[in-house]
Amino acid sequence: MEPSKYFPIFILSFLIFSCSSKSQLQDLEKAKRSFREYSTHKEICDHFPNEVYKNKVISYFFAPPGPSNPQFGELHLILKMDEDEIKTIKSGKYLFSGPVDSDQLWVVTLDQIEYYSCEDSVDYENLTPIADLSNVDFGFGSYTDSVYFGDIDEYAPVDQYYLPPDMEVFVIDAKAGFFWEIEEVPERYRRCDNLQSWKNGYSYGYAISEENNYVTYWVVAW
Repeated sequence: MEPSKYFPIFILSFLIFSCSSKSQLQDLEKAKRSFREYSTHKEICDHFPNEVYKNKVISYFFAPPGPSNPQFGELHLILKMDEDEIKTIKSGKYLFSGPVDSDQLWVVTLDQIEYYSCEDSVDYENLTPIADLSNVDFGFGSYTDSVYFGDIDEYAPVDQYYLPPDMEVFVIDAKAGFFWEIEEVPERYRRCDNLQSWKNGYSYGYAISEENNYVTYWVVAW
């Protein structure tokens, strides 16, 4: 797995943990601690497992908030799970459950929510935000896309990963509002006005591919 798909100028803004069979749990705990340190919603990562066995880990992508970027973060952890475990997760109560390509969802990305990038034609107010699941490698291949970076006024190539065709999303909770310990909002953290109440917020839950027995634990806060 590649350490990050973000353009180098943003790599410095994130604490990125790469894959290692010896340190998945340690890396996950570090990332969860970062969220607890920077977010006022301390339980935002509580749905992640407390134990991670390396033979169950498919892939992960950890980009928690940190000193250089204290108002954006996301975590993704893909585990191989048995049918009973998946049934238990699916039986829970959710704010949203359905296909990942549902028109009721919008995908939160750092480049998209910044004030110079979001789309005027999208009615974000009536959609449910989710993390960008294409940040993590499901083993279905990848393709190159481009992202606009306003800080440098340039487009840069990024890697996107294909999702399992049967993937469903289960949103445990999503709330609009400012949930950061650092109240100061410098110019670089301004959000797009068209996001309306979703200028800041958080969302977390699961993504499941039953055909592959994959469960992805995810969280995003901005």
